[in-house]
Formats: sequence, C-alpha cells, structure tokens
Amino acid sequence: MRIGLVIEHFDARRGGAEQWTCHLAQWLVAQGHDVHVVCQDASEDAPGAIHPLGTTSSRLAFAAAAEMQLRQLPLDVIHDMGVGWFADIIQSHDGSREAQWQRKLQMLPPWLRPLKRQLINWSPRYREFRSLATRQYNVPERLVIALSNSAAADYRHYHHVHPSRIRVVYHGVDAHRFSPENCAHHRASMRKSLGLSADEIVLLFAAHNFALKGLATLIRALAQLRNTTAGFRAVVAGGGHPAAFRRLASRCGLGTTVQFVGAIDDLLPYYAAADVYVQPTFYDSFGLTVLEAAACGLPVITTTAAGVSELLIDGHDGYVLPEPADDIALAARLRTLADPSRRRSIGTAARRLAERHTFEANCQQIAAIYREIANQRQG
Repeated sequence: MRIGLVIEHFDARRGGAEQWTCHLAQWLVAQGHDVHVVCQDASEDAPGAIHPLGTTSSRLAFAAAAEMQLRQLPLDVIHDMGVGWFADIIQSHDGSREAQWQRKLQMLPPWLRPLKRQLINWSPRYREFRSLATRQYNVPERLVIALSNSAAADYRHYHHVHPSRIRVVYHGVDAHRFSPENCAHHRASMRKSLGLSADEIVLLFAAHNFALKGLATLIRALAQLRNTTAGFRAVVAGGGHPAAFRRLASRCGLGTTVQFVGAIDDLLPYYAAADVYVQPTFYDSFGLTVLEAAACGLPVITTTAAGVSELLIDGHDGYVLPEPADDIALAARLRTLADPSRRRSIGTAARRLAERHTFEANCQQIAAIYREIANQRQG
C-alpha cells in the first residue's frame, strides 16, 4: 500500500507525536508498505521517502503547501497528524485544541478567565487554529482517529464530528524496550549521576509544557510532604521554561528537592532512576509517557484529564486524580506510595497493563483503518 504521512517535523527527538510517527513509519516500511512523508523537515535517519517543504510562514501556509505536494503523489491513504487538511485520516496528537483551551482556563485565577476567553475568541493565533480545524473536521468522508474516548467526545462536542467517522485507537508502548529488566541496567548509574541517595523516593515528571501537565500541583504536593519521614525528590525532565517553577519550589521551601534536568532524548534511564511517575495534567488526549512508565514497572499517578487514565484502575495499576489542581489529594497518594510494598504491587500491575497495550497492536489497528479506507475506495 502507498501511504502518505503528514507531520511538521519528522524527527523522533522533537516530541511524543514526532516519535510515535517515526516509529509508525518504521513499522509500515518493515511491513512492506511504500511510505511517503510530507513535512517541513526531517532527521537524517528518518524512514520512508521524505518530501520536505521547508519552513512556511504559518500553519495554514504549511497545510496548503502539503496539499499541493500530496496531490502530486500516487497514494492509497493519506494520514495527517493534525497539521494539514488534505487527508483521508486526521489524527491530532494534541486532541481538540478547543477542548485544550477550555481546560487551560482552569489553570488561571477566576478573575483572569474572562480576559483569556476574549483572547481565545479574537487573537489571530487562535483564529488560525480554528480555521485549520474547520478544514480538517468538516469533510463528511474523512475519518478522525481519537487517542481516547474523552478525545472522541471532544471531537463530537466542539467540532460536531459524527460518531460514525471516529475511530478510537489508544497509543501503544514498546514493552520490550520499556521494561523493568532494561531499567535495572540503568538504575544505579543513573541515580548516581543525578546525585540521588538510595533511600530517596524519586518522583519523575516529564513534559515540555510544565504548566499544562501540572508541575505546580506536584510542587505544592511535595511541600506538604516536607515533614514526613519519607524522603521525596522530584526530577523534572523536559524542554519547558523552569524559572517560574523554580521560584514556586523556593517559596515552598523545597530547595533542591525539585531537580530540573532539561530536555531529554531518551527517558528510559530516567524511568529507571525513578520510583513513581507523576503527571497531574490539566489536559492530554492520551499521555504516552504514563504508559511508558507503567511498562517500566513504575506506579503512575495522572488525572481524569489524560486519555490514558481510561486504561487505569484507580488504586490497582495507578492512581487517577479527579482534579488536576488538587495537591492535597496528590500528596495523599504519594504518602501511600512511601510504602515500598505498595509501590511494588502497583508497579507490577502497571506493567501487566502496559503488556496489553503494545506498539505492535497499536500499529495493527492503524493498518486496519488503512485497509478500511482502501476497501471503501475500491468498492
């Protein structure tokens, strides 16, 4: 099958969507498919036939340039990662931006929310996103892949996508690479390099958007645990801007309890060094790092605002918080996980969960949607 993939940056080091798309392309090539990738730029080792467009002036300009390129390619299926409008399938890894904007309002003080709503309604940046979304979701024959049932509900509510056009496909994880066995090889050396003592309970938080993914909630929860006998330490990985969160940690009297390590190409050694993975997110259409941490045998804590929470059983293979800003509830869960036996039991259950949601199964589901489209076209 001749398959077109559309993404802005085809480079696994850029982020979760880029990493997933690169791995999907590798899998498709290995299955014998002819893969063409339309993008702004790509890494040197990117799989498939690359069609770089170069830097464009705007999101709409990229979408228009991508359409021109795609029309010249003899493709059976076009799978767009939420950045263009000429496709058989739209799969936005950010989910619905309209839904994301509404959830972000929860992060603001009540007095500031009306001003932010006005900005969302009138700012050129937001209007550009809306114009793109209109072109993406208003085509009756186009399918939409949602990364979770909550993302599917957002598409129905905010974009009026008919349920018959939506396919829910959860992300999968490479359970061979992300495994307790692989982590065991890295744990001692990674903890030593981070300056972590053997008795510290290390909480890993990984994201690029620190505010959206709930870092402030984690810092405030840690402040409540300062006087406990358990020694908690947070390691924060990601390319976000840490200055405001350093100041918050300082005001909370945490000092070096919160350690920022910057953007990381490979999180596996950091999962190995950690004892718990925490992401009290305000919005995430899925949350692949939560599933990766679970595959490594870590107990995980997230919120109902993350699509991955639909896979978790609260208190069994992780904890799911109803409110992302509830640092009191987060602190209570962390106190429970101060018990090593509790961490082991939940981590073991988390690993079993990840083994049921593999990347191979994820790719097979995507390929089945490709065949559905090809069969409909032939019919």
